[in-house]
Amino acid sequence: MKHRLFGNMAYACGAMDRAPDGGVEWRLDIQPFINSLGVGFLNPCDKPISVGVENRDSRHKRETQKHNGDFDSMSNDMKIIRSVDLEW
Repeated sequence: MKHRLFGNMAYACGAMDRAPDGGVEWRLDIQPFINSLGVGFLNPCDKPISVGVENRDSRHKRETQKHNGDFDSMSNDMKIIRSVDLEW
């Protein structure tokens, strides 16, 4: 059944840095439902590229940068992530 959202894409935006699991589980839980509607699903926790990846290691790196007050490096990393997300 086609509807107004059919063929569109959904971007699963939401908390990652303060979620204990990095925001992975709720995205995995909802993706089958969204796909069943004929809507594509963009999951920032599961990017199909190696640039701007947001996973446990990258979150740890940003937490370390934040803890050390290295906000310039953190900002540079987030600019890459933002750029990838907006082009994706």
